[in-house]
Amino acid sequence: MLFTLSYLVVNGICFITLCDSSYPRKLAFNYLQDLQKEFDKFDNGPIHKITKPYSFVKFDSIISSIRKQYIDTRTQANLSKLNANRHRELDIVTGNMSGIVERRQNSSKFRFRLRSFCA
Repeated sequence: MLFTLSYLVVNGICFITLCDSSYPRKLAFNYLQDLQKEFDKFDNGPIHKITKPYSFVKFDSIISSIRKQYIDTRTQANLSKLNANRHRELDIVTGNMSGIVERRQNSSKFRFRLRSFCA
C-alpha cells in the first residue's frame, strides 16, 4: 500500500499528515491549513518551548473533529473545496493565456511597425 506524506510549515511549526496515495493532495493541504488555523487560536507563547508531543493532548479533540470532516472525499464540502481550487487554477491559466496572446499581438504590431519604418 502506498502513502503520501504532506506537510505545512507556518511560523516554525510543522503540520504533518500521512494519507493513502489515492487521497486528493489538495484536500490533504486543506486539512493541514484548517489544523493550522485552529492551532493559531491557542496561546502560541509556550509553543517553541515544547519538547514532547503529548503536550498537544488538549488539541486532540480539535484534530479529531477536523479529521472527521476530511475522511470522506465525496462529501459536498470536500468536493466544493476541490472545485474551488480548480476554479482558481482555471482563472490563473486563463489569465496566463490572455497575457501570452496579448504579448504576441503586441509583438506582431511592433514587427509590422518596424518593417514599415525600415522600408
